[in-house]
Amino acid sequence: MKMVYLSKGYLKARSGKDEAFLIRAGKEYRLHGFQAVMWMKVKYGFCETDSEAGIRAVAGLRDMGLVEAEERADGLAEFRILTRCVCDPVKRRAGNRSSARLDEKERQVMTWIRKAGIHLSVAELVFLSELGVWPEKEFLHDRHRQKLVETLYLLDDVGDSRLEDRMERAASRDEVVSTLMSLLKKRQILIT
Repeated sequence: MKMVYLSKGYLKARSGKDEAFLIRAGKEYRLHGFQAVMWMKVKYGFCETDSEAGIRAVAGLRDMGLVEAEERADGLAEFRILTRCVCDPVKRRAGNRSSARLDEKERQVMTWIRKAGIHLSVAELVFLSELGVWPEKEFLHDRHRQKLVETLYLLDDVGDSRLEDRMERAASRDEVVSTLMSLLKKRQILIT
């Protein structure tokens, strides 16, 4: 069996290569040994394991809520993993601008994540991409939240779980997942 997984939360401190102190949902965790190594592997992207020890370590991390995993390794599995996560923008200190260069798709997704006025799910980000809806002023910030929600749910009469099911087959699914992973590697977002 092969398993693909992704870590959740963020690294607070590290002591050597096999001890990590993490924070997720306001709770602190201390990982030792192989579990710390396995969590650190997926800090900035998906990883696969097919070893018995790796699968056991990932299962333990999943039970603690520190990773999401699927028992298959493909684009659909990665999408399903991300649907169970929240993509939060990294908070920057005043005057500390990110040095990462973002391409057009990355800028578009980051604008949705930072300025939508609501936490958009990965399925919602894929749907907006499918519809060709750009993060323009009329959809952004709290005052335009209602128009964004109507665009997502009223125009196509789709419910929340049905949206995830439909977006599993969307043409832009893999592009949005890839963009989110690029933003994670560039330290623009956190997966929580």
